[in-house]
Amino acid sequence: MKNYNLFITFSLVLNIFFNSHTFAATKTSKNHREKHHHSHGSATLSIAFDQVEPKNNEQTRFVGQVEFKSSAHDVLGFEHTPQSEAQKNIFKKTFNEFENQIEEMIQFDKILNCHFKKILIEQKFEGPSKSHTKHSDWVAQYSISCEKSPLSSKIIFNFTRFKNLQDIDVTVLIDQLQKSIEIKKEPLTLELK
Repeated sequence: MKNYNLFITFSLVLNIFFNSHTFAATKTSKNHREKHHHSHGSATLSIAFDQVEPKNNEQTRFVGQVEFKSSAHDVLGFEHTPQSEAQKNIFKKTFNEFENQIEEMIQFDKILNCHFKKILIEQKFEGPSKSHTKHSDWVAQYSISCEKSPLSSKIIFNFTRFKNLQDIDVTVLIDQLQKSIEIKKEPLTLELK
């Protein structure tokens, strides 16, 4: 029963974390925009962890969720449904990168033995019709499981393959630690201390 209650609590925290308007980073200067609105050149990346107590003889695990969100233009180069053969190939390549290379874009210390599992990767269209929309977002969600706590370790972020991305607002939540950084066009290391 204790594990079930922990799971329910963790699920609620993650739901609030990923869906709350207070989570969306906002900037006050006129050169920045609210990050929860569709805007080109910027993305958000959210990572939240919790410790899961072991069952029977299992080892304590640290589980979490990761969500990346940007305009589709920033990762695909277009926002409409892929139409030409070239656009279909770009879509397949990008989908494959998010499905199979996320551990290169978000690199946890190897000693943690972290593993990503895809939940969702999609081009999400605004409005009721894919063919008539002017805007779409690229959304990728994952669960992540680590054998050791990410606290006191580091994460290396590398999204340089997406040339249209100007900045990524990152928020990491682990236990009582909350870190927020902005990644520009270079790889960046975040110390989780």
